Amino acid sequence: MKKMISLILTLAMSLVLCIPAFATSPIANSVPVGININECKVEDLTDEVMIRSLEIPTSYWNLGTGYYTANLEIVSNKWLYTNFYFRPNEDGRIYFDCNLSSGGYPVQIGVLDIDDNYVYYYNYYVTADYYPDYFPINSYFYNLDPEKDYAVCWRSGPDLRVHEFSGNAVISW
Repeated sequence: MKKMISLILTLAMSLVLCIPAFATSPIANSVPVGININECKVEDLTDEVMIRSLEIPTSYWNLGTGYYTANLEIVSNKWLYTNFYFRPNEDGRIYFDCNLSSGGYPVQIGVLDIDDNYVYYYNYYVTADYYPDYFPINSYFYNLDPEKDYAVCWRSGPDLRVHEFSGNAVISW
């Protein structure tokens, strides 16, 4: 009987020790299923004095006819915008599927309201599990106004020091 109990306890301890290996997340905050635009941090760019790394887009890409692929190179503490702006789907969503390498530093991903010049953004924190490799971020912004235009943007953050990172992203409905 004692051997049976010892065997059962040994098995139970083995399972308990294995669980953390399966429960770890590549992003410390864990990627939200969706990012509610009403709960994002907001930055007003109306009076921005800083020179942008790239211009705010002036051309439209219809996500209803196909996804958009962005290559992200040498992103710093200034917002890097997609080359096109988009309208969200009728549910007010824009999806993004990114693979980023940030040297272990946090990354901010946002959507710029082209009309109002506000960026709504979210901070992602990278764990050491993925440093220096690429880490995936698959999520979407929601509660966007389907009648407005938005550009997706990235920068290092939240301390706004220059931390370069690179990667790619697919923007879709």
